[in-house]
Order: sequence, then structure tokens, then C-alpha cells
Amino acid sequence: MRHRRYKKPIKFQTLAIITGACVAILMIAYQAFLSTAPAKSSLGYDKFKRMLENNEILSVDIIESQDTFTVETYSGEKYRVINPDYDEFKRDLLERGVDISIRSKSADEAILQVVASIPMTLVAFAIIWFLSKSFGGQAVTLFKVLKPEDIVTFDDVAGMSETKEEVEFAVSQIKNRRKLRELGARPCKGIILEGPPGTGKTLLAKAIAGEAGVPFISTSGADFIEMFAGLGAARVRALWDLALTNAPCVVFIDEIDAVGRRRTAAGDSASQEGNQTLNALLQRMDGLGVGSGIFVVAATNRIEDLDPALLRPGRFDKHLYVGPPKTKKDRDEIINVHIRTKKLDEGFDFDKASKLMFSLTGAEIEQVLNEAVLVSIHDGRDGVIKTIDIDKAVMKLKASGVAIKHSSEADKKIASVHEAGHAMMTLLCGRKVGKVSIMPYSSGVGGMTVEDADSYEDRRFKTKEDLINDIKILLAGRESENLILGSVSVGSSNDIERASILAFNLINNFGMYDDCLVNVMSLSKIGVGSVDYNGILTKMEDILKDCQSQVRKSL
Repeated sequence: MRHRRYKKPIKFQTLAIITGACVAILMIAYQAFLSTAPAKSSLGYDKFKRMLENNEILSVDIIESQDTFTVETYSGEKYRVINPDYDEFKRDLLERGVDISIRSKSADEAILQVVASIPMTLVAFAIIWFLSKSFGGQAVTLFKVLKPEDIVTFDDVAGMSETKEEVEFAVSQIKNRRKLRELGARPCKGIILEGPPGTGKTLLAKAIAGEAGVPFISTSGADFIEMFAGLGAARVRALWDLALTNAPCVVFIDEIDAVGRRRTAAGDSASQEGNQTLNALLQRMDGLGVGSGIFVVAATNRIEDLDPALLRPGRFDKHLYVGPPKTKKDRDEIINVHIRTKKLDEGFDFDKASKLMFSLTGAEIEQVLNEAVLVSIHDGRDGVIKTIDIDKAVMKLKASGVAIKHSSEADKKIASVHEAGHAMMTLLCGRKVGKVSIMPYSSGVGGMTVEDADSYEDRRFKTKEDLINDIKILLAGRESENLILGSVSVGSSNDIERASILAFNLINNFGMYDDCLVNVMSLSKIGVGSVDYNGILTKMEDILKDCQSQVRKSL
């Protein structure tokens, strides 16, 4: 089957430059052709001399750019004669009483020259326009302005119930900023939304503008980064000029960590340009934006990299974390938003589908439901989603690969024993199992045991016992292999790594053992060199061996 080749679209300015250049080349070639063509005359020069001596010539029209000139006789006849172009020629004509007219170019040549210069002028203008757009001369075109009627409201934002409440209060301050000023209070000037990708930070920013009924101006931190000095700061000023024109408005800066990183004392040009751009942003947020109705919303998933001056009150008054849905209610709201345009099978189990999508972000939920439609089409059901389609889509997302078949019965047996150990230990720890799978994936995942977390997903704090149980569940797969098969496989490597990290956190980060309250990482930061790493490793080994012993007794 022959595949169709797709061509990339050509931009208008690129097409204009190419067309102008082609026309200019054609005009230059035409002029070159004219200049190389042999001169043609209708009167020989010897006969012209005889007519001149006999006083038959009335006037001569000489065009300096041409090899011939025009002769008019007293009888009204006109001829073209080869121009001899010697120094005494014009003096001889004047001595004979001939009227002489001398021009540098003919009218046709002048028009042709003007026409030929137009394409080159257009090409030059297009190049200048392109450079000015690329190097910041028209930075306003980098920013998108949406009118209130073109953006969303809080009704379109599913989940995030607690975050929406806090944001709604900030929106009320935007609407009542004059009343607040009369009461001597300053409204919230900015909100920074922190959280992993795909959690709805941009959608929430649009909803703020939609609820406040003001224009929404969006840009990205990367739009301010340039290799040319001063252009980042110029774009910040251009953004604020646009915002002042549309005030009151909401300015949204996505991935602000690209432009708001901590300032450094490095002397290289890149650091100096970054510092200059950040300084311009700080000045605008604390200076020209005061009382002007500009409300700044920024989003980042690396808030720890931002300059402290950017995060202080008066610039970003509120720091809100936007993560995956915290409760089943929030998760169900997000699922309902994305599922309302889908066709569902009569036996579709919404609650089970929701359990399968536990811990997923809004973007991941949308991806799962879209993948479920594709799975149903592949199975010949014309987009009608079954619960099993959700299961397949979630597994594909979490396993980061494509499902494949076990290459041998031995692998299948090992995977079955391993996942059975995880599932059994999960139940013995008083938890529920949502799904057990021994399906291998191309990414290397050999199976998966998923907890049913609906009963405790709203818990924010884990106790020491919870973390110990997590370690036991991780080690249960390996111990199950050892108990049933008499040996262990390489499939336990990731479990051991995660269990070791949990044991280290129990000791070092969480301080859950009274004899290990000193934080190793903190000591290294303040320059203490005598940290007892051997003691930490010994304590980790004791924890892991104790958990291993309990697992063996339980299984």
C-alpha cells in the first residue's frame, strides 16, 4: 500500500519572500537581456553625416543609456542612428544649428527600473518584518488575548473543590476592588498555581477571567527567553502595555519557572539576560500593575526554582497547589465532564471505572477515556465503551507500554506467583485489592497489583504502621516467589528499590525512629562531615529484614 506523503504548509511571509525574489530575478534577467541585444538602426551613420552637412537635420534626441539616438529631419521624418559617442560629436551638432535633447534614460526604462525595484523592496520589508517579529520588535503578537465570552467559568472546571473555593474568593476581590480600596484594603494581586502537569492549572486560570468578566491574556515563560540581550525585558514591557490597554484583565504566565528562576551572580550573558528579564517582571508586578486592574496568574510545577522576590506577598499573594483529584467525588466530576460526549455500553460500571482511574490527573483521565474509545473501535464496537475498555486504557497508561503475551509458561507462572504475593499481603494488611494483572507490557512491566483506595484516598497523613505495611506489600512478591518456586527472579528489583527508599525515608526524612532523629540531608547542607551513614544503612537493613520476616510468617 502506497502511503500518502504530506507536505508542511508554507507560511504567508515565506511565500511572499520567495515570490518577490523570483520576480526580482526575472526583472534583472530581462534587463540583462536587453543590455546584451545588438543595437538596431534605420539610418546609416555615413548617410546621417551627409544629411547633417546638407543642413537636413532638425533635432537629435540622445538617451545616454542607449546605443542609438533619434534623428528628426526638417521634412518630419524620424530615424534611429548608431551613437558614435565621441567627444566632439555634440559640439558638431550644435555648430550645425541642430536642436539637441539629452536624457539619461527613456520613459520605458525608468518605468521598468521602478517596477524591478518593487519586488526587492518587498523582500527587504518582509525580511525586516520577520526579524523584528523574531527578535522582539512585535512581541505583542506572542500574547493571546481572549474576550470574556470566549473563555470558561467555574462550571466548566470539574474537581478541585477546595482550590476553587479559594480562587472564587480572589475573583470576588477583583469584582469589588473599588469597594476594597474605599475600606483601605488591597485586593489580591496574583495567584501562583503549583502542581504536576495535566491537573487543570490553565483551565482554572481561564475560569478566573471568565468569572470576573475580564479579558484573558496568556503567554508562556519560554516566550521571554531570547539569546539577544534586552529582548526578554522588552517583551515583559510589551506584555504589560497590552495588559494596561485591556485592564481590568487577567494575565496568565504558564511555566513561569522558565523566566522566574533564582537570580545568579554568574557573569555569562545568558545569566545576565535572565536576571534582566526577571527584574523587569518584578518591577512590573510591583510597580505599574498597582491599582491598574491587572491580576496575574502563573503556573509552574517547579516552584522551588523560583526567585523568592517573585513569591513574596504583593506580587503573588496566594500559592495554591493543584494536584490530582483528592476525593472520589472530585474524580467523578472530572470523569463526568469528559465522558458526557462518549457512548457507553448498557452494562458500563461507572464506580468500577472510577476506581480504576484512581490517582490520575485530569489530563490522564481524558487520555484514558479517549484511549477507551479507540479500543472499542479496534474491537469493532463503533466507539461504545465497556468497563473493560477503561481497564485496558488505564493499564496501558500506567504500564507506559503496549500489552504483549508471555513468551513462556515459566514467565507466566513467576508473574502469577509474584502478583499473588502482593495481593495476599495487601489483604492481610487490612486493605482492599482493586485489580490483579499478570499481563506483561513492552515497557518491561511484568504484572500489576492495584489497591482499591476509595476507602482512604482522602487521608493526607500516613503513619509509621502504614509505611511499614507498604514495605511488606512490596517485599511480598519476592517472598512469594521464594516460598512457592524456591528461588527469586529479577522481577523483584523495582520492589526492592522502592522498599529501600521507603526505609530510608522512615529513618531520615520522617524521623519515625527515636534513635535516628538527625536528618542526614540537612547535615550535609550545613557542612557537617561526620554523618554516620553506616548507622543509617544498618538501621535500614534491620527494618527491611524485620518486614521480610513478618511477610514470611504471614504467607
